[in-house]
Amino acid sequence: MAGIFATAQPEYAALGIATFPLRSDDRKRPAVGNYNRMGLRASHQLVMKWGDAEGLACMAGARNRLTVVDVDARGAQGERLLADIQSEVGPSRFIVRTGGGGFHAYYKHNGEGRKIRLDPRRPIDLLGGGQIVLPPSMGSKARYEIIEGKIDDLTGLTAIRSSPSMSPHDIMSPADEFSAQVAPEPFADMGARSGRNNALFNELCKEARRLPPTLDAFINRARELNNTFGEQMVDSRVINTAKSVFGYVETGQLRTGEHGAWFKRLQAQELARDPYLFALIAWLKAENGPQSKFLVADGLCKSDYLDWPRERLQQARRRRGR
Repeated sequence: MAGIFATAQPEYAALGIATFPLRSDDRKRPAVGNYNRMGLRASHQLVMKWGDAEGLACMAGARNRLTVVDVDARGAQGERLLADIQSEVGPSRFIVRTGGGGFHAYYKHNGEGRKIRLDPRRPIDLLGGGQIVLPPSMGSKARYEIIEGKIDDLTGLTAIRSSPSMSPHDIMSPADEFSAQVAPEPFADMGARSGRNNALFNELCKEARRLPPTLDAFINRARELNNTFGEQMVDSRVINTAKSVFGYVETGQLRTGEHGAWFKRLQAQELARDPYLFALIAWLKAENGPQSKFLVADGLCKSDYLDWPRERLQQARRRRGR
């Protein structure tokens, strides 16, 4: 019997939306590689092999002209948040209850990027890029169900209107977003013995502060990245890498993306003889990234910064220049 992918793929294709199948053992994980570059022709060809798949997804962004506001809350709380976000950014003509009980509100893509947790106090994500699971896929607990509109309404969506919760810093231009969607994957040529594990670890570390603080979120993202490798790693290694990075986050040991102060032993021994110079250099290292240029001005003496007597800063600054 034909599955959900074989049945729904032509419906979405008729609207110009390229879909790909999801695995049956992990219903948020793509069953194929290079899914983020999927076109309509390739999507149609997948029906022959994956027609019995019980889930399908597409890429948000310029290619499929979709942006989704993801409300990751259930029941009455989720309904309140969905109503709140629509009052802020405009009503959606196509709303889906997700397999986990949350909500997806669909909008016409207008250059939005992908931003996890727009506001740390609210479980709401802006998906202007990345994967979206589509109805009527089977989720881990229930089916993705359309609760407002119909599939044909995806061609008549309105764009998100500007609001304080959609910061301009989270928005890319349509041209930039399209380039991000179609650009070659950085790991496409990587196979066995090519440093895949280190590449996955380093990329997860870079993205860690933008991911929801749960192990499942780290594993899901690691699997997405693994799918971009020319030759994929076994799932157990992917999970272990995700656990390793999440462990650094959970214990507060992740240093990627943070400035800090580190000294070699001989440097520390020499600077210890001059505590104010040591403190000044340590403070500047912690406050500024590599290759930064800045003025060590007298204004740093203020209570908002070092809270030092001016002569102490001036003395340390002169010694630093020697």
